Amino acid sequence: MPYVSVSVKHRNMGAITNEKGSFTIRASRADTLIFSFVGYTSFEYPLQDWEAGLIRLGEKKIILKNVTVQSTAINPYQGMFDDENAKVAARHNKFYYSKQRKEKRKLIWLKEDNIKAQTYVDVVINSSELKDWLMSHHKLNEAQYYKVLGEFNEKNAEVMYYITAGELVTLIKNFYALKLQQR
Repeated sequence: MPYVSVSVKHRNMGAITNEKGSFTIRASRADTLIFSFVGYTSFEYPLQDWEAGLIRLGEKKIILKNVTVQSTAINPYQGMFDDENAKVAARHNKFYYSKQRKEKRKLIWLKEDNIKAQTYVDVVINSSELKDWLMSHHKLNEAQYYKVLGEFNEKNAEVMYYITAGELVTLIKNFYALKLQQR
């Protein structure tokens, strides 16, 4: 077997077998060789009766403990826009700014927020395509649709204004599927 580790017991000497399983190592007749390989039981071979030949390693049977795997939807955008959201949260007008300057800054922030929200508005509010699909696909009435949409908005408020229309549609569809599967 190739790449088997061969070492001399109680000494810092070792070798690895080549592609054909052959190896060369310096050892005396009083030494013991240890053969080891992942997935196999280590084998000790005393060299007092050494003859070149075939050495067989036995497979090591490992019984693993039971593992329970649960799927949890992960928001791929989690934390991605923290810097942008921190800038928005840190907005404030200095008390010493003039009223005109404060109003100008508020107007700039409002324009920036409107630009960010435009994709959401286009996909969710101005177009009924996504709403109609979600309602028919999940057999929802309008009240149920808006209840889940409200939950989506609460959970994804920090990311939904920074992603593309396609990403937003996918995020909403996945959210509805997961939310309605839990009911």
